[in-house]
Amino acid sequence: MIKDEVDFLSHIYVKEKFINHLMRGGKKARAISIFDKVIRKIQRDSGEDGMSVLIRGIDRVRPVLEIKSVRVGSSYYQVPVEISLQKQLSLATRWIVDSARTRSGRGIIDRITSEVIQASHYQGNAYKKKLDIYRSAESNRMFAHFRW
Repeated sequence: MIKDEVDFLSHIYVKEKFINHLMRGGKKARAISIFDKVIRKIQRDSGEDGMSVLIRGIDRVRPVLEIKSVRVGSSYYQVPVEISLQKQLSLATRWIVDSARTRSGRGIIDRITSEVIQASHYQGNAYKKKLDIYRSAESNRMFAHFRW
C-alpha cells in the first residue's frame, strides 16, 4: 500500500463506512452494536487486533479495476477502467457485507466475522468476486484504448 492508501484506510473512515453498509432501515444503533461485536469476535478468533484484520481484509478485497460499457459506433464494448480509492473501499465493504448476508450460518455476527477473516486470508466469496472482475477485465483488455 502507498502512503495515501494507508491514510485513506484509517480506522475511523473504515468503521463509519462499514457501519453504514451494515445498516438496514436506518437502524444505526443496531449496526454499531453488530460492528462492535464483530470486531471483538475477530479479535477473539484470530488473536490479532480486530480493526487491523478488518482493514487487511478490505484491502485484499478492494478492486483496482472495474468493467464499464462504452458505446463505440453501433456496438457496446466492456472496457476496463481504474477506480478511485473511495469507490474501491465502498465496493469492498459492500461485497464483504453482502457475501456475509448470503452465507449460511447461525447469526449475522458469525457470518460477517468469518467473511472478514477469510478475506484477510485471500479467501471467501467477496475475494472471489474481486477475482471474477479481474478475469473479466483481463479478457477485455484489448478494448482498454476505448476508455476516456
